[in-house]
Amino acid sequence: MTGFNQLLAFQDIMMQWFSSRHPDLHFTHAYPGFVYTKNGQELPWYIREPLRLVSWFVSISTEQCAPHMARAMDDTKGGWRPSGSKGETVPKPPWTADRVEKPAP
Repeated sequence: MTGFNQLLAFQDIMMQWFSSRHPDLHFTHAYPGFVYTKNGQELPWYIREPLRLVSWFVSISTEQCAPHMARAMDDTKGGWRPSGSKGETVPKPPWTADRVEKPAP
């Protein structure tokens, strides 16, 4: 498992754990996709410029992404919900309580 996948799994576990402790609140773990932001402006030009070119073709603006993410948060009644790039629910199996409560080795 890569570090990025571990990060995503840990965030899923934390959202589910918080949700189990506070069932009346809703928790959303969003996967917005590639959103163009000003991050990376401090990178060297030989990395920044190709990244800017690629992002022009494959990314969406923050203005396009924001309504989808807001809808993802509004649709949740309580509990945990992973949402995709358009605010839709992403089918993910929940982590079982014994896996969430188990301390790291």
